[in-house]
Amino acid sequence: MSRPIVNCADEEWTKAVHSHLYQGLEVDLINFDFELHGQSCELMAEAFAFEFFLGRIPQERAAHFRKKLKL
Repeated sequence: MSRPIVNCADEEWTKAVHSHLYQGLEVDLINFDFELHGQSCELMAEAFAFEFFLGRIPQERAAHFRKKLKL
């Protein structure tokens, strides 16, 4: 199953991320700017017990929500 991709340039991006996380789905973000979107993402990750991290290549402006690994 592919992960949903949410465009942070969309006005409704937080609602889309919230909906996917609520369903337990991992999410990829595009057009991500930490200054604009970082705090909201960190709060949603904590609320839904997901890990949130930035993409490895800053120029791609990507970020990701992933399920926490159970040990």
